[in-house]
Amino acid sequence: MNANLTLRAMKFPITLRKKAERKVLRKKEEILRLREEIKTLKAEKKQAIREVKRSFADLSRENFNRRRLIATALIGEGIEIGALHFPLPVPEGTKVRYVDMSTKEENIKRYPHLDAAAIVETDYLCNGESLEVIEDESQDFVISNHMLEHCINPLGTLRNFLRVTRPGGLLFITLPDKRFTFDAKRPVTPFAHIEEDFKIDRKVEDLEVYELWAKYVREGADPIALHRNQNNIHFHAWTQWEILEMFIEAGRRLGFPLEIEWAAKSGGEFIVLLRKEESTSGLESAH
Repeated sequence: MNANLTLRAMKFPITLRKKAERKVLRKKEEILRLREEIKTLKAEKKQAIREVKRSFADLSRENFNRRRLIATALIGEGIEIGALHFPLPVPEGTKVRYVDMSTKEENIKRYPHLDAAAIVETDYLCNGESLEVIEDESQDFVISNHMLEHCINPLGTLRNFLRVTRPGGLLFITLPDKRFTFDAKRPVTPFAHIEEDFKIDRKVEDLEVYELWAKYVREGADPIALHRNQNNIHFHAWTQWEILEMFIEAGRRLGFPLEIEWAAKSGGEFIVLLRKEESTSGLESAH
């Protein structure tokens, strides 16, 4: 009996040691797993940052100054749509009021990573595509930076820009060139597509657009869920050639009363300055 107790007593520290070793091994495996997860998350973060950087135009000093140069044409009083924390600098004496679907306070809560002080006050709380609260021919200019690609019906939005602009007024529009964004692999959106969107006044985007986006931009995304929720994405992807074509054909084929005053490549974006013609009969007939 005593011998058995002695043997069990001798085995007890060995058993404890083995349990401790197994526990340490499990902890080591857990640490290794966590390290791999952290490594993966860091890689995903870097990739996300690269995508965000590619999704915006190259606003280096030279290219930003190009924006400022063209913006010197903006005089009087006008609106900027969706400026958020990055309003377009305009000449001294020019008055800009800001259009957004949210108040400044709501935007601060929605974008906590942005400098709250830099977020502009919302003067017109409305949809930037329809501008329903803004009177016809009441603005000297309209500023729209990186917006039209997010519009299901960009020509319908352009028509509303022209509606609220006085004859002789200006539209300052910038759009990303897909070749320099996460849209690089996507096929371009042909004018025929956005012309159809305009003619039928499309309100809901087709599943096909979300399928293309999931295929070329966000692999693994569920296009059916995106379509069901009508998530806001880049509904359209253009290079500078299609951007120019859009405005040229809007005037030539659809009768939009506009002329191209200035067009310039600026890093990864394309800037177009349009002037509304003095005669607006073309706008009335553009349906």
